[in-house]
Amino acid sequence: MESQVVALNSDIHRWRKCSISEIVKILQLRLLFFSAGNIREHEFFSRKFDAELMPIGRHGLTAGWLIESLGALLDSDKVRNIKCKQLGSDGFVSQIMRVTVEFKNNQKHKYIVKMPETTNIKAALEMTTNQKMPEGADEQFIGGLTMFFNREVEFYLMDKIPGLRLPRCFHSQQWNHGKTTGAIVMQDLEGMVSVPYYESLNLQQIASIGCQMLNLHLFSIDLSDDWKQKFPFPMEFIDTVSNMTDIVKLYVSRNPELEETFSRVEKMYSSRELFVKVLRDSHEALEIDTFLCHGDLWFYNLMWIPTVDGSEEASNHLGAIIDWQNVHTGSIAEDFCHMLTFCCDTETRRLAEKVFLPYYFKLLQAKAKDAGKELKMTLNQFMRAYRRNFIAHALHLPFITSIMLCVKPADDEIVQQNRNQQLLRKVLGAWDDALDAFHEEYPDFDFLWNLLQYGFASYLGIRVLKFLFIICKSILVHFITPKHDLEYLKDSWTVITGGTDGIGRAYIEELCKERGLRKFYLIGRNINKLNKTKQELVEQYGCEVMLHVHDFEKDDLSNLPKDLSTLDIGILINCAGIAPHIIGTLTELPEGLASTILRVNLMSAVKMTEIVLPNMVKKKQGIIVNISSMTGWRPLPYLSSYPASKAALSFFSDSLSDEYRGTGVRVQCLIPMLVATKVASYEAEEANNIFVVTPENFAKQAVRIIGTHWEITTGCVQHDVQVAFGTLFSFWFFKVLFVPVVMLGVHKHRVASYQAKNSGKDK
Repeated sequence: MESQVVALNSDIHRWRKCSISEIVKILQLRLLFFSAGNIREHEFFSRKFDAELMPIGRHGLTAGWLIESLGALLDSDKVRNIKCKQLGSDGFVSQIMRVTVEFKNNQKHKYIVKMPETTNIKAALEMTTNQKMPEGADEQFIGGLTMFFNREVEFYLMDKIPGLRLPRCFHSQQWNHGKTTGAIVMQDLEGMVSVPYYESLNLQQIASIGCQMLNLHLFSIDLSDDWKQKFPFPMEFIDTVSNMTDIVKLYVSRNPELEETFSRVEKMYSSRELFVKVLRDSHEALEIDTFLCHGDLWFYNLMWIPTVDGSEEASNHLGAIIDWQNVHTGSIAEDFCHMLTFCCDTETRRLAEKVFLPYYFKLLQAKAKDAGKELKMTLNQFMRAYRRNFIAHALHLPFITSIMLCVKPADDEIVQQNRNQQLLRKVLGAWDDALDAFHEEYPDFDFLWNLLQYGFASYLGIRVLKFLFIICKSILVHFITPKHDLEYLKDSWTVITGGTDGIGRAYIEELCKERGLRKFYLIGRNINKLNKTKQELVEQYGCEVMLHVHDFEKDDLSNLPKDLSTLDIGILINCAGIAPHIIGTLTELPEGLASTILRVNLMSAVKMTEIVLPNMVKKKQGIIVNISSMTGWRPLPYLSSYPASKAALSFFSDSLSDEYRGTGVRVQCLIPMLVATKVASYEAEEANNIFVVTPENFAKQAVRIIGTHWEITTGCVQHDVQVAFGTLFSFWFFKVLFVPVVMLGVHKHRVASYQAKNSGKDK
């Protein structure tokens, strides 16, 4: 409902002409009206007539507006009084007022004033779900409600459809939310009745409705472009029916007898594509012309002549069809689907489908011929259009049923239970028939749907299995697999590149402490760090250490020590590596840095392997360990050259392990995730040994599995777990979320901060 009174343009002009005292009087009377609260159901409202101020409804319309709108139909000088009464039959999205105009000659004219609002549908949803909607939640319905209300306004402005029984419209104006109140003034159908939602139409009543559908469908043959353009199919209706699953599930939870059948139709509720197929596109797929549809042909929009005057019982004669707010172009079968599904019990509906619909088609065919028109469809097309459209209405039925049981409950609990049981049988029958129609009309859709479900389940299952496989493998690698005995290599040299910092330094320490190795050949670019490392190894473990200064960034690879090819080397650990000091595109990096990264991270390992491997093969023993990175698992934008170098190193290692399997030479590649090293831009104290591990923690686990048959591994349990969780998500997810959020956000800032802090330190 609008939060404030919205005056019409004519009212605004009238206010401008008022004096100050008159405006004060008007405001006082308006405040009096609002302080009295909204007019409630069946509450009688009568005041001394004031053509300027007498309110009609809750939306700022007045008796003066009514007289002005009706023009020549009312002579204000002859009006004695106007009385307003809100009808109990308000629509879900309307306020309905009965306005009685009393004349001085004691004559009375009655009119219905219909105005759009959202409070009723909000209240209906609250009663159905037993949940209070937040203040202002009804505003979400404004857009759709505006479209539907203005459609009905447009409908009454169009040329009258011959023979169609409608209430006479005296005045209508479109709704412009916040500016102009929408309103339709129409004929009062007092005396006509509707069939309650919990009862069923009979075949005679269906035939009476069919007579009106004949007029609508005859008019729709060769429908003009003007009608088609003004009343296209409303996609808002698709959105409504495809978003009703929660209410339906709530209804099923309250009625367990629905659960088994619901489990078979539930998949259809989640497919918006299906609703588009059966509601909007079904007739076009069958090559049937577009027809005009009422769009909401159910109990309370069908007004019947009573059996006797004053009776609440409907006869078999339809008096009028009201509420044309969902009028649109669509399938010829849509209104029949809606009416038979919502207004008939299962037995009556099935009988009408079998007997009445074929008879109706033949009658329409004959009437069209008499009118000189051609009905361009066959009976088979007509019935197939019905079956397809029926699917959507059968799915929609429990949604409306659930709401109506809550909005219009019986006073007696036993009566309410009986009504519910009747409606449950109707829902079950509709679902069963919808399933048959679905399988019959859309066998490929069902196949594709099942294939999609199977594919998704398989995809999800594979990812879960990969997760479990990695976890189980990690347990096997780190806790079950026995250590490889390195006793036979203790008299051989262990050559390490990049062994003065980070993983390389921790790896040497662990080899000394846990595996008893004492002969090391260190290759690095900083003589001071090399000497310091040598001193520590000699003092702590009594190691024999040889040193060679070589800068893999600048020095020619041919300048590596010549004795490496002849020296008795048992283990080669390629740990030298660098990373870009900024996160950015290739052209944002300093010139030559990308090729330097590939040279240090990849070519150094390749060259060292070329030198050392032949002698290992000759001796039929040896271990090569290449330190790669998990960044090489997939392309990683804004680092580019670094993951490329690590991916190449992993491929190189994997290939070598296959080439030299059975020769006594074992090639192992470690692909860790985050380790607190300068390459990763992490300080040692930032490690938590969960997401970021210390070099010491990593080396302790990695050295335990050196020489085993596990040729490619992260090297530690924590990283195995991280990789396992990573496999649950697709690479697309990784690129869409990880790259912009982590790489260009958190990590870029971290690298910049780390470099600023450590830029002056020795390499």
